[in-house]
Amino acid sequence: MFYRSTVSILILLQLCGCKSQHWSHENIKSDTQLNTILSIDFQTGFKNDTLALWIGESNVLSETVASTVPEASFTSIRISLYKGLGNLIPNFIHQLKNGENTVKNSSITIREIIEIKIHIRPEEGQSITEKISLDLSKGKYIGILKSSSMHTIAIRQSETAFSYY
Repeated sequence: MFYRSTVSILILLQLCGCKSQHWSHENIKSDTQLNTILSIDFQTGFKNDTLALWIGESNVLSETVASTVPEASFTSIRISLYKGLGNLIPNFIHQLKNGENTVKNSSITIREIIEIKIHIRPEEGQSITEKISLDLSKGKYIGILKSSSMHTIAIRQSETAFSYY
């Protein structure tokens, strides 16, 4: 268990510092790329909102306060699931929350069609909870947006990762 946690931390450090997600480890070729299974970003429209997110039945984000940085159109909250590397590294989930990184093993099964549930509790007004089915053949990079005027959730889906400046 300690070895897997250490390897996961090494992966995390590489993820944070290297956009191509290449990393080196003595047992793995240096050109090994991590395989993103699913990546969910909370993007525009959030202002001191408390967020929760489920992938299938698994709660992957709880009671997290988020605000969109207008210049970047991003809240600094991203949930990513990665495919493991055989027996060496299990499937894992990387959580970026306001500059803090968490990596943990994942038992979430991702199929081509998945269901996510989003709960948003705004600082003022009524909460929003929506279940959304996603066809990952249309893209594994998901952007979640909140309309401030209509209190609705919109989804952006892409085959390439979102970039923020």
